[in-house]
Parts: sequence; C-alpha cells; structure tokens
Amino acid sequence: MNARAKVADMVLFLLIVLNLLDFFRILPGDMDFVKKIISWTVLALLFYKVHFTWLFLGSKRNLGKNHLLDVLILISFLLLSFKSVIAVAIITVEEASLFHGLLAAIVLFREPLQAWSFYLGGAGVLLLSLILAFRPMRAKSLLGNWHIHKRNIVVRFLAIFLTLVGFFVLVFDLLLEWLVIAADSLMIIVGLAVYVYLIARRHKHYATHTLIHRVGSFGEKFEHKFLNFFHNNKHVWLGITGLFVLHIVTEIANFLLPYIHVNNSFYFAYLQLTPLFPLFLQDIQVANVVLVGIAYLLNIIALLALTILPAYLWYEVYTDKVKRLPGWLCGLIFASVVTFVLAPLFSFVALKEGDLIGVNILAQSVVGSSLLYVVLGSVIFGLLMYALSFSTLMKKTQYHVIMLGVVIFLFSYMGLFYISTIKYFTATIAFLVQNSMYFILFYILLFFGIKVLFFVFGSIKFLVQIIRHHVL
Repeated sequence: MNARAKVADMVLFLLIVLNLLDFFRILPGDMDFVKKIISWTVLALLFYKVHFTWLFLGSKRNLGKNHLLDVLILISFLLLSFKSVIAVAIITVEEASLFHGLLAAIVLFREPLQAWSFYLGGAGVLLLSLILAFRPMRAKSLLGNWHIHKRNIVVRFLAIFLTLVGFFVLVFDLLLEWLVIAADSLMIIVGLAVYVYLIARRHKHYATHTLIHRVGSFGEKFEHKFLNFFHNNKHVWLGITGLFVLHIVTEIANFLLPYIHVNNSFYFAYLQLTPLFPLFLQDIQVANVVLVGIAYLLNIIALLALTILPAYLWYEVYTDKVKRLPGWLCGLIFASVVTFVLAPLFSFVALKEGDLIGVNILAQSVVGSSLLYVVLGSVIFGLLMYALSFSTLMKKTQYHVIMLGVVIFLFSYMGLFYISTIKYFTATIAFLVQNSMYFILFYILLFFGIKVLFFVFGSIKFLVQIIRHHVL
C-alpha cells in the first residue's frame, strides 16, 4: 500500500471512529466539530471527483483546464453553503473547549461572514457560467439532454447559470446538509451493519484497509451513483423524482430517528426536542404498560413504513417491476396505521419561524379513554388482513391500498413542507429588501423559485410515474 493510500485509510478510520462515538452520543463538542469538518472535506473531494464540467457539459475529465473549473465551481458552492458551518458553530460552541474561541468568533460575526461568503460564491457562479458558456458542450451531458449545445451563447449562459444554481440548491447544499449534518453517523452505522452482514453471510475475507474504505465511503458511493442519473437522458427524470423522494424520506428520518435514539440529529438538537422514553415513562404512570408499549411500537412502525415506502415506490418505477409485499408485512402495516390514526403518537407541524425549513414531528401522549379498544382493534384488524392476504386478489388489493395511503401521507407532508418553505423565503426576502441586500435577494428569489417548481413538478411527475408503472 502506498503512502497516499495509508493517509486515506487513516483519515477514513478516524472518521468512522468519530461517527461511532457521535452515534452513541459520547463525542465531545470539539471532536464533533472536527468530525464535521473532515466529513465536509471528504464530500467536497467526492464532488470534485464527479467533475462538474463532465456532468454539465460532457467535457473530458483529464484536462487541466476542466480540473481548474471544477475546483472553482466547488469553491463557489462551498462559499454559498457557509451557513452550514455557522449552524454547526451555534450548536457546538457551548460544548467546545479547544475550538471555543474559533466557534465563538464564527457565531459573533456570523452575519458578515455569511453575507460576504454568499457574495463571493454568487459572483463566482455568475463568472463561471459565463466562462462555461464558451466551452464545448456534448450532447451526452446534463445540458445536452435539453439540447442546449445547439443554442447561442446567451441561451447557453442562462442555461448554465440556472443549472449551476439549481444543482446547488437541489443537490449540493442538501447532500452536504443531509450526509454531514443530519445523517452522517447513521450512514456509517448502516455501512458497518451491511458489511458485517456480508462477512457473516458469505464468509469472505476482507482486508482491514478494504473494509475501512468500503464503510467510510458508504454514503459517498451512494451520492456518486445518484448523481450519474442526471448525466443519462434515459434516467434524468428518474433522477429528479428520486431526488424528490430522497428529500422527503431524509427530512422525515431526521426528525423521527432521534426520537428512538437511532441517530444524533442536528435538527433534533437545534429544536430542543425530547426523545420518546421520558414520554413513555409518563404514559405508563396512567395506563397499562403493555397497551402503551404496543401503541408506541405500532406508531413507530407506521411512521417508518410511511417514510420508507416512498423510496420503495420509486425503486419499483426504476426497475419497472411491481412486487407485492409479504402478507405478514401487509397485516403489520394495516394494524400500525390504524393505531397511527386513532391513537397518534406523533403530530406534524410546519416550521414557520427560525432558520429551518421543514416539518417538525412532535411526540405526544397516546393515553386516552379508548386506548384499549384502539390497540385491540388494530391487532385484530392486522390479523384479519394477514389472513386475507393468502388470497391473490386480496393481496393485490391490499398492496394498492397501502401504496395509496403512502401517497396521501406523502402529499400531506409535502403540503406542510410547502407552507414552511413559503414562510421562510417570505421572511428572508422581506429582510433582504429592508436592508437593501439586492445581490443576495436575486439569488434567494432564484432559490425560492427553483424549490417551488421542484416540489410541485417533482410531486406531479412522481405521481404520474407510479400510475404509469401500475404501482397504484
């Protein structure tokens, strides 16, 4: 193994250890900050390896000029997303000791730092769009899919600029936020679980450095494969709807998983939410522990199913195959959804204030006068659905009913998310107008328009895809 590979192994090993400590909530504030900086660096290198000029224009990857343009695009994107560094600094400054001064300075000067980083990043995107407009463009590329390579310089410039801004808003900024701030430790844990399973199941020998690379790059490999959808004319629409589904699934997971101590979410800490266990202890003081336990379990299963199944729907569209769910799973989903509706453990509220866009999932007591009847009715209904699933016709009907329920939940959630998006951008636009920050206002209006169009178009296109592929 050469020196470069050894250094890479050491960095990945450190990242895995830090993520494991973060997952089990025993990572000091200073090291949590270091872990996120390392994660950002790794993801930035991954985006560099994707080669923006190749993705957007189809340019050759091995040319020095293209490498320089890729680096400049990456730097511009990182400057535009500096708000993520500020968000991490705000959360970790109180717990940090070694980096307390640095984090405190970032928090103290966060407004000018965010403004000037945005100015530099925004100016960089504009200038790079103009430069790229004069570069050769191939038909087999993201812009080539829309036949932009046949247009004049002005159209090419506008198309490249909007593509860069759209890619930043819908892919770069969100992946950086999801995989580094929200879900990085969870991705490492999933990666470890998968490869431990493969070793145990297949009895294959994995060298230590190979295992480190596979686990450490688990989230990055996923990102790299996903980005390639946008370079293929056949799969570009699947990439758009896949990004839409990925957005919804991860948004819900970021709020749900910390409730059951599965992930140490940035959003969970920022909103100062409390895990389920203290609420469970309160509920069992006034109701039977078995009934409360079953109600909690069924609620969690229902929300997990409603969160995961949209991705399953998208996968069925991608593979163009409709596979029925097992009978026992249909019965479990029906039982859990009945409890989820009649004795809800979770409520959903659009975030309307602060610096976050999303839907807050709030835990609430399940105890009520009808808890016994709800739990018994749910279990009996689930067993009945399981018994009926032995009929081919009923199993097919159950599948479509479940998927219809998933789509209804998905669009209800999207409605709340849309409200939060409108509130956030309305307040931001008003603030920028009052302070005459017109350059940033220009970009914020673009971000707003792109997000609204993406959510509206993505949801409609996804619905069309699942109907066309007979999933519904």
